[in-house]
Amino acid sequence: MTAESSFLPPKKSGHARPPAGPFSFTNNNSVETAGVELAVRWKPFDYWQLHASYSYLHVSSPEVGVNPGGGPEGRDPEHQFQIRSYLDVTEDLELNAALYFVDGTQRFDANSYARLDLGLTWRPFEQVALSVWGQNLTDNHHRESGVVTANEGPAEIQRGVYGRVSLSF
Repeated sequence: MTAESSFLPPKKSGHARPPAGPFSFTNNNSVETAGVELAVRWKPFDYWQLHASYSYLHVSSPEVGVNPGGGPEGRDPEHQFQIRSYLDVTEDLELNAALYFVDGTQRFDANSYARLDLGLTWRPFEQVALSVWGQNLTDNHHRESGVVTANEGPAEIQRGVYGRVSLSF
């Protein structure tokens, strides 16, 4: 088993000014951030691996105060978690799964959600892999805070199924 972690100590940002030119942009806002990320990898058997991670982001602004939803104006999730499983069913068949939890945000009216992705990969030859994946299997759609489309606001992520053919040379 391996474990990794990182810590984002409290940091202030803001008050940035680019060099003078024909246009002038000013950011007079101030934001304080702190966070932590933990990751663990475990291989209980030669044919099975598990990866898990958690991240926490705290953002506050002296002008606004603590900002629910993580980032400036509630744009970033405060808590995120994922666990991924990689299982070699046979020598040429893999079953992979990923479960994600993402905290909601206020800015984009994005609720917390859990997402499950499942994939099956078959390698009939050493250089060929055929895969089929199902994404967002726990819900037919959800709103994501970090994805914004032009003039439409946050994107609705739909349930999906896709296939992939990989050739190695």
